[in-house]
Amino acid sequence: CACDPGYAGLGCQLLCPGVRALGVACAGHGECLPATGLCHCTQEHGHWDGYACTLCADGWFGPTCRDRCVNGQSTPTKGCVCYEG
Repeated sequence: CACDPGYAGLGCQLLCPGVRALGVACAGHGECLPATGLCHCTQEHGHWDGYACTLCADGWFGPTCRDRCVNGQSTPTKGCVCYEG
């Protein structure tokens, strides 16, 4: 049988990351793996990363993680920080 949305594990006892804080598993940017209850971030709607798919993947920034960080480094708090020079 399948678990209710936001739950995983053999007995559906695992709460998927993001459900408690955001109301949706993996912040809506990934899927909660049925066996482990861990997030697998997808690239369908941006380039997401992190435990609950709430951070931009390396090299990406912006509110939807769709802006490419060129000639700099992406950071979770400052967006794309340009390299000096």
